[in-house]
Amino acid sequence: MSLSVADIYEDYLESLQNLPSEIDQNMHELRRMDDDLQKFRETYTRHKRSYVKQTKNQETTDTLPLVAARLQLEKDYKTAMQKQDQKIELAMRMYDLVSRHIERLDSQVMTKSNLNKSDWIRKGPQRKRLDGGIRKRIHHSSRPNPLIGHSTASGSGDIDPNEPTYCYCNQVSFGDMIACDGENCEREWFHYACVGLVEPPAGKWFCEECSKVYTSGRSRSNSSSSSGSEDSSS
Repeated sequence: MSLSVADIYEDYLESLQNLPSEIDQNMHELRRMDDDLQKFRETYTRHKRSYVKQTKNQETTDTLPLVAARLQLEKDYKTAMQKQDQKIELAMRMYDLVSRHIERLDSQVMTKSNLNKSDWIRKGPQRKRLDGGIRKRIHHSSRPNPLIGHSTASGSGDIDPNEPTYCYCNQVSFGDMIACDGENCEREWFHYACVGLVEPPAGKWFCEECSKVYTSGRSRSNSSSSSGSEDSSS
């Protein structure tokens, strides 16, 4: 006997009772880690200024005190990077925690209700704008690459044929993805591995096709501005 969507939602909401407390606990830990990192950065900055001041007063930097101070700075820098990585890891664990609950709801609706697949398909990354008018440009899914460890035939059997595909590889959404900032980009979203990324880039990011369009558009704009300036000066 299949369950109604209302029954599945009721069971699902009961399973979420511990989620707020888990998120709250992780947020407190994240804030504590952030405070520790801030204090460590202040200490590192103070030691760095002291080291720079000492080097200006010394003819050579090979003296034992300066060598020891430089090694300590390098050690402090590595420790700061480790603390930063720990913050990122904790944030990703929180994201995966919520993502698993969402995927569990998807699975229950598909297997325990009488809905058709076309009525409840897994949604890929969306190009909608978030609150405040900021478009989401980073997407993370806990689903692994469907082709890793599988042949193309067997790997594609677990993928809904109605699910949209993205990127140069023409695959569904999985892992970390980034949205192209080109307004009319045909592929829209790209897997990090397919475009050589390991972390979110700073500023705008364009795929190869949109980068050419963006560059040519800026060149034409600059040429028009230059010709306009010449006309006005003459």
